[in-house]
Amino acid sequence: MTLICAYDVQNFPVVFGDLLVSGASGPSDQQVGVPALGDVTDFFEGSGWSILGLRQKVSLISDHCAVAWAGSWLGARVAIARLREMAQEAPLTADSIRAYLRSEVELNEHPASFVGWIFEETEEGRGLRQFGFGDGTLVDGGVLGCIRATGSGAPAVLEFAQIANATKWKASEEAGPAIFGFASALVLAGILLREEREGGLAAKTLRSLFGGGYEVAGFVNGKFTKLSDFTIILWDASVDDDGLVRIEWPRLILKQTYKKDVLLLKSAIVGTGEDGKPKLFAEEGHAVMPMFESTERIVAEDILGISFESRLLAHIFMGRTSCGVGAYARVQQTSPETMPAKTFRDLQGYLSMAPTASFLQEVVESLRSMAPQREVAKRS
Repeated sequence: MTLICAYDVQNFPVVFGDLLVSGASGPSDQQVGVPALGDVTDFFEGSGWSILGLRQKVSLISDHCAVAWAGSWLGARVAIARLREMAQEAPLTADSIRAYLRSEVELNEHPASFVGWIFEETEEGRGLRQFGFGDGTLVDGGVLGCIRATGSGAPAVLEFAQIANATKWKASEEAGPAIFGFASALVLAGILLREEREGGLAAKTLRSLFGGGYEVAGFVNGKFTKLSDFTIILWDASVDDDGLVRIEWPRLILKQTYKKDVLLLKSAIVGTGEDGKPKLFAEEGHAVMPMFESTERIVAEDILGISFESRLLAHIFMGRTSCGVGAYARVQQTSPETMPAKTFRDLQGYLSMAPTASFLQEVVESLRSMAPQREVAKRS
């Protein structure tokens, strides 16, 4: 049970997948945690079903192919290993991938489904092609192109597509399809992480056996790569009927990066101390291994030394008004030539944040638009 999907934004291909691995298990003394909640060892309360940990579900088969898997971890691991071998022997195509998956006997006993993108050369020409194998849903996603979604979390992707199509997206002039594609995936990940953080032990994502964090891959400069070095920040805000905006300290900050093939996650669950300052209530660190053998050695310092600073920041604001709740998302990218502004400072258990005044002003104006519009009585 999982969430994987493949879609495109302005012909930029995106492969998206969660990290959660769950299954039947007996009593265990091993503690299991996820970035947004911390300890989830007893999440299913002795039902015989458990969250087993985190595992990468997006795999780079070659420079020209990225896939995501759902279903049996064992079946998927065998298939991904063989696909990586095949890519070394000859160029893959969507048809050759499907033909191999249909012939893999391990998938008969340990079924798995796959979605992905490939840049292929065939008699019909060369270009990007989406493909899928096994169970799944194929729909027209509007601004998200053709969506292939698989797993228990597939309805969440389809719901996000409806939101995306009803939303007005704004971007700087230099933003291209890759920025839009990656930004859409970051917003989707942020919304799902918020459900996980706010839902706690009743979180719909984890109860539906998906979540725990998300990976994203896209086609950049002629090859598939995973999005790295980004931070997702979940904020709360309120807007009263007079348009007064109050922004609270973030509830969750999640940094995601890679050490070669190993995914490193560092999260901060933030609350307010007795002195009114933001305080780190809990901090989680995870090293998530790929589906293939990795010789990379990870030590505690690799995670502890991660800074929350990133060149890519995804802010997800949940704004409450007298009429209900609305969301506002903003993705900030700093060019490699520019040093990112210092936004975070971790000192003695406290987290100091210093967003720029212009950023806050733009956010306030956007949130203010959520306020109910008052009717003005006309004098006769």
